[in-house]
Amino acid sequence: IATGRVTLSHYGVRQDSMAVIGDATNLAFRLAGLANKTLDAPIVLCEHTARLVRPRLAVISLGSVETKGRTGCEEVYGLVVRSTLESGGTPLLQSD
Repeated sequence: IATGRVTLSHYGVRQDSMAVIGDATNLAFRLAGLANKTLDAPIVLCEHTARLVRPRLAVISLGSVETKGRTGCEEVYGLVVRSTLESGGTPLLQSD
């Protein structure tokens, strides 16, 4: 998951042919490719997204990664997920 500015663009001849483009879109695509493969986390967050969700969700650093098409490294995070039976067996995200 990545947070940032994107543009919704129309392409092609069909009215519903739309695409979301931008650096955040590209980063999200690259991070999705790392989830459960290179990184041991089912959901990977960029640093900006992790800062935004940290007040409500527990995140853990997964280190820095280089992403294709970008200069430098991106600090990435995973969500800390714990299953509990406190709410009828529904998995909850722990916030602290």
